Amino acid sequence: DVANNCAGALTQSEALNVSLFILDTTGPTLLAFDMDLNATNVTLTFDEVVNASTLSVKEITIQNMQAYFPTVMHMLTVTESVVGYGRIVVFRLSSADKNAMLALGGIITTAQNTYMSITTDTILDYYGNYVHEIRPRVALPVRNFLADTLNPQVMSSSLDLNTGILTLNFSETVDI
Repeated sequence: DVANNCAGALTQSEALNVSLFILDTTGPTLLAFDMDLNATNVTLTFDEVVNASTLSVKEITIQNMQAYFPTVMHMLTVTESVVGYGRIVVFRLSSADKNAMLALGGIITTAQNTYMSITTDTILDYYGNYVHEIRPRVALPVRNFLADTLNPQVMSSSLDLNTGILTLNFSETVDI
């Protein structure tokens, strides 16, 4: 109470029945997202607890601007891991998705060209309510962005002595 007195404990026989129970029928809202391209982590922050096991990254589009038809966009295809912390979900961006976006150019190179739109099928809360859609024209701008500052690594190489062609495979998309 206002005098800092604690409520007394009730025994099981003194427990009261709920007089009115209203089921949660409100879907979660994605409030913000962060992207760390060095760790390839994407962090989603919602307004309520969500069920991370229902995350479908195929319903997430990364785009370069807020527009009906963004000039550069990529629908994610797969994630390598998902971890949920109540209102926070962290997933690892697949190397295929990261490389595909870097190859497009003009996307995920700065905070100014990193936006996210989602469909209602992206994630559910624990009552099975679908997340609120974010359409491309009102796409969510990235909140915190850490650009890729790691140097690419040569993963493999081959030399064709007949043609004199050297082929190098890198850990990520590179400019040549």
